Amino acid sequence: MTHTIRALFCFASFAAIAAAAPSRAQSASAVGAPASANDASVAQTAATSSSKPAAAASDNTSTIIGEVVVTAQKHETNIQSTPIAISAISGANLVARQQTDVSSVIQSLPNVHFGENEGQAQISIRGVGFDNVTVGGEGRVAFHEDGVYVSRPDAILGTIFDVNRIEVLRGPQGTLYGRNATAGAINVITNNPTDDVSGYIRATGGNYGLAKFEGALSGPLAPDLDGRIAFESIDRGGYGKDLTTGSPVSDDHEKAVRAKLRYTAPDNHVRLTLSGDYLNENDHAFSASYLGGGAFTAAGAPIEPAGLRLGGQIPNSSNPFDIDQDVNPRLLRTIYGASANAQVDVGSFVLTSISSYRHSDYVSQGDLDRTSADLSVLKLSERSDQASEEVRLNGSIDHFRFDVGGYYFHENVYGYTDIPVNDELIGGRDFFAAGYAAGGTLTTDAEAAFFNVDYSIGDVTLTAGGRYSNERKSIDEFYSLDFADPYVPGQLPPPQKGDRQAASWSDFTPLGTISYKPARNIYIYGTISTGFKSGGFNLGGLQPPFAPETLTDYEGGVKADWFDRRLQTNLSVFDYDYSNLQVNQITPLTVEIVNAAKATLKGAEADITWIPIEHLTLSADASYLSSRYDKFSTEDSTRPGLGVLNLAGNQLDQAPPYKFDLAAQYTWPVALGDLSLRGEWSGTGKTYFSPFDLNYVAQGQYSMVNAFLTLATTHHWTASLFVRNLTNTTAYSEKFISSALVGSVVNGILEPPRTFGGSVEYRF
Repeated sequence: MTHTIRALFCFASFAAIAAAAPSRAQSASAVGAPASANDASVAQTAATSSSKPAAAASDNTSTIIGEVVVTAQKHETNIQSTPIAISAISGANLVARQQTDVSSVIQSLPNVHFGENEGQAQISIRGVGFDNVTVGGEGRVAFHEDGVYVSRPDAILGTIFDVNRIEVLRGPQGTLYGRNATAGAINVITNNPTDDVSGYIRATGGNYGLAKFEGALSGPLAPDLDGRIAFESIDRGGYGKDLTTGSPVSDDHEKAVRAKLRYTAPDNHVRLTLSGDYLNENDHAFSASYLGGGAFTAAGAPIEPAGLRLGGQIPNSSNPFDIDQDVNPRLLRTIYGASANAQVDVGSFVLTSISSYRHSDYVSQGDLDRTSADLSVLKLSERSDQASEEVRLNGSIDHFRFDVGGYYFHENVYGYTDIPVNDELIGGRDFFAAGYAAGGTLTTDAEAAFFNVDYSIGDVTLTAGGRYSNERKSIDEFYSLDFADPYVPGQLPPPQKGDRQAASWSDFTPLGTISYKPARNIYIYGTISTGFKSGGFNLGGLQPPFAPETLTDYEGGVKADWFDRRLQTNLSVFDYDYSNLQVNQITPLTVEIVNAAKATLKGAEADITWIPIEHLTLSADASYLSSRYDKFSTEDSTRPGLGVLNLAGNQLDQAPPYKFDLAAQYTWPVALGDLSLRGEWSGTGKTYFSPFDLNYVAQGQYSMVNAFLTLATTHHWTASLFVRNLTNTTAYSEKFISSALVGSVVNGILEPPRTFGGSVEYRF
């Protein structure tokens, strides 16, 4: 806390000096803020880099940094006057940089890390993330699409298409976003219907057989009724192949569609948007590579993984994506949902209701021993049905602006982990047994009431907010370990043990912020905010419920525009008190979730955009993160000879100590339109994927380079060339150690290799 206060004083001093020399007067006509934060016009003024606004669309487009309007606080605000560390990425930016999924988007943001395990997204913001390796878990980053919370970590891995913008909020968002927003929130805002006929068609091709098609058609259907339909199809060959079966691995085959209807009453007092979406995926994505053994005897000698000991092979290939496994990795996903967003003007206030239903069904299959030996199969399956309702009222009265509302969420999750095994693993004959199976049904009911009030006095705004959350969870689970009965494909072994439990948790998460605008171009804020992730159950673990975790954030920041908005500097510092962390531990026969007592995280972030000369835009993101466990003692089942280990001082999982992202873009006016060349460089510090801070379960520091060439013509056409990971850097976004049953194999999930291609788009 002391460090944060000192940093805030430094920021305040810096801002006071800056205020003494304000920038020159800005032309009122240089930038026009979009009428709505979800209108297509936002894409024209949103970020040119991962968290930077574009040059404004005006006569001096290449010399002014444009304004960005966001809805991170449930109403429209200028991003430069929003007291949150936030990045906004426009849909146009996503297209230009070939960022077609969540992983490619957030990897380039300060203090944000993306990993994946068996088809489940593992997103971390400022070192607070998700490390679950079984089904039924919930992340700490709240993911929303068009205002609807998406619960399942596997349901957010789909393709992103026809998007207006993406907002990434760093820090706990316990007041307005509530459940599972301990680390932050990601908001995906898709394009709404338009009242005139418009649309686009885009085709992209590249190496590894990439063939991608995307399009949308929007326009009026009847008086006061507009519609929009959008689709995307992706087919890409594998980055590698399975040398045992000959099948491709790490390929991509997805199909998705979204439809929207928007009704606007003649007097504009009622606005209703209905939305429905569907996604299907059937491929061999997210294959894990064999990286060696990760277990030791009590005397400290390394244990040879079972696959090698029993005659299996591992890849002898120059391609790190190649595997040598007798079971093909497979991912099957079906996701769909519907929502209704109604807004009614009540006098000078706006009443909003967001009702939604979502369904997700995913199956991930692979080889647990990761070798060519016929020893094991790993299958995870999860099916979820969720329904939610949010009602809120917002508006202004004199110096007050307020948001008040309520939220309800219900979900049923049925999931299981199934691992049939060969009895050779336990010294028996060559016989495939039913093996291990665990899972069940988890039901969640959550209610919350929240408020957020701003009181403005001149250039000072005081904000107070709070949320009361209550969650009830019940579980009906089973467990089986059977080495006698034969494995029957498609059938789970009969349960040998079972349990039914229920528990509830509640908490109040307050927020207090003070912001000050000493000059037109300077915005300073300090905030204390809190986050809460309820306790829960480890589905199939047959263990008592684990406790809730809480986080308190002491944060300050300065956002500033200089030299007639040719330079933008956004700085923030934070200090976290993090208690009762929910941590996964792999035991010899199952996975447990335990509570680490306490952790401390602190850091700083800088987002800078500069237009030094006409047509040239430079940008930089830099983040520093110090993370450590303060109190956490536990055993490591892969190193039994060490006994209970004191992990105090260890770096948290998915918490690299630094990240840098640099970009330069130059645009030439040419006869056909504008030709832009963009280069990007990113560097990431060493990242651990285990609380034990093991070097063989970590990714060392690495860097990547991307390049893009785009021609935007004056006749509706856009053509582009791209190359990502230009230097073909080999890096892992996730590593983990599997069951002792197969010798505690170290698994790795690779970042994509060098990819290149081109796209052509026509807009009408």
